[in-house]
Amino acid sequence: MKQNWKTVWKAADHFPLSVEETEIQDKTYKVHRVVLHQGKSGAVIIIRKNDSIAFVEQYRVAIDQKLLELPRGIGEDDDLTSVDTAIREAKEETGIIVKNAVEIGTMYADSGLLANPIGIVMAEYESQIQQTDGEVDHLEWIAIKDINNYIKENKIIDGISITAMYQYFLKEK
Repeated sequence: MKQNWKTVWKAADHFPLSVEETEIQDKTYKVHRVVLHQGKSGAVIIIRKNDSIAFVEQYRVAIDQKLLELPRGIGEDDDLTSVDTAIREAKEETGIIVKNAVEIGTMYADSGLLANPIGIVMAEYESQIQQTDGEVDHLEWIAIKDINNYIKENKIIDGISITAMYQYFLKEK
């Protein structure tokens, strides 16, 4: 059933964030959702180099914690697809130039609150430049054979990264 959403709040700063609401038909309440960049797709990228995957350590203010996660971000105006977003984010966050990038799936980080889809992109390492946007603390290459243990031991607890890796492992079988 298609909902009629209306914007009830927009961020005042440069970050393109809004909150929308709709009334649920035959219900007595309203539902809200958060929309980034007018609903543009985000992307998470799995960068493979030999038998390892690139992860980044990044401080997340919302939970006041550093997390080990896959590079990711929200689409910008020049990004036509989630693959474009993933390639750009890989370069900005890690300085890595990728090749053979393909979308292997789509996910929603929280389908009850967040409206933006996230494309899961897989790519190969091609080269690396030194300049990054400074968003992440450092880049860490994790052996593919060790990733399940990192998740089991709570070294990787980011839901987007766990879902993306699960999709990756299903595609690689």
